[in-house]
Amino acid sequence: MGFVVVSDVDVRGKRHHCQRTTRRTNDVLELLSGALAKNNYAVSRNGRILTITTSDNAKTGALTPVRQAASPTNIPVNEEMATYILPVHTLNPTQLIKDLDS
Repeated sequence: MGFVVVSDVDVRGKRHHCQRTTRRTNDVLELLSGALAKNNYAVSRNGRILTITTSDNAKTGALTPVRQAASPTNIPVNEEMATYILPVHTLNPTQLIKDLDS
């Protein structure tokens, strides 16, 4: 499967080469995301379209994926920019209000 790459920024930085081997799509996207993150860029995927933007724009951009996780331990530690929604139904509402107030 090929990708269409769209960039709203002029991407600058060092190029990285990797060996030409058969790789899974998720592996390739993780490598690309990691290389871009080193230069303060981020990539988001919408089907076959990859959009490259600055890390700052990705934090609040409409293309930033929103995912759910049952707990913080279910959030992967990688270079991908995403917003995670965690359930708060198991927390004490009074304490949660105090914690979020500051």
